[in-house]
Amino acid sequence: MMEEDNSGLVANIKKQLEENFKKQRDELNQQITDLKRLQQTTFEELATSRRINKPCNDATHEFDGTNLIPCRESGSAATLSREIRNDMKNSLNPEISTQITISEKKTKIVYNCVRVGVGVLVKDPENPRKVFAGIRRGSHGAGSLALPGGHLEMGEEWETCAKREVLEETGLVITNVKFLHVTNDVMLSEGKHYVTVFMQSDCFGCPRNLEPDKCEGWSSYSWEDLQNGLKSGDTNSSGTLLFGPLKRLVMDNPAR
Repeated sequence: MMEEDNSGLVANIKKQLEENFKKQRDELNQQITDLKRLQQTTFEELATSRRINKPCNDATHEFDGTNLIPCRESGSAATLSREIRNDMKNSLNPEISTQITISEKKTKIVYNCVRVGVGVLVKDPENPRKVFAGIRRGSHGAGSLALPGGHLEMGEEWETCAKREVLEETGLVITNVKFLHVTNDVMLSEGKHYVTVFMQSDCFGCPRNLEPDKCEGWSSYSWEDLQNGLKSGDTNSSGTLLFGPLKRLVMDNPAR
């Protein structure tokens, strides 16, 4: 009799625990859904408001509440993103703002965040005294000379990032990847702050321009070419501006 009573008690307790767990899970899922809906609604309202009330004259795209679309009469997508970012920052509390930063990564909106970049000095196999660099396009620093590289992903090693970015941008498989230097790059005029880790490596073959929307093409430059640029107004021997992090690297001259 005692065993039957205990069995029934255990079954009731188990049932109550399962019901409580399900209730808590449903409540949590609902809270997450509500928060996402609030974030998306706020973002779309701000974007729509900016698109309607802030026409501009110099841009090629606008935000339609979901995507960036080509346009001729509306304004700069970069300006729009900055304005949306500022409105969000001013109107939302920090907890929601942080969540939006995570959920809206597709729009490249980032708040008060120092990012880590990895630049790679890939030696030209035909002349190891030279490294590959190209003119940036379609991003901050457009028109300036920069090394292959990109953003460090969450949980990624510097070496892994260097190999991935060089392969994506140039098609080159790099070897003997080693740490060279690190720079602190504050770009006040563009509202950006990067810590840039510079790696150096060897490679085989010639680079291809696999991301023509981000780079005009790859050529090789000697360290002297880059250093001479600093003596002639922050440009290299061909008159091209040096990208901020590369300029800082050359100024620090870690090879000296």
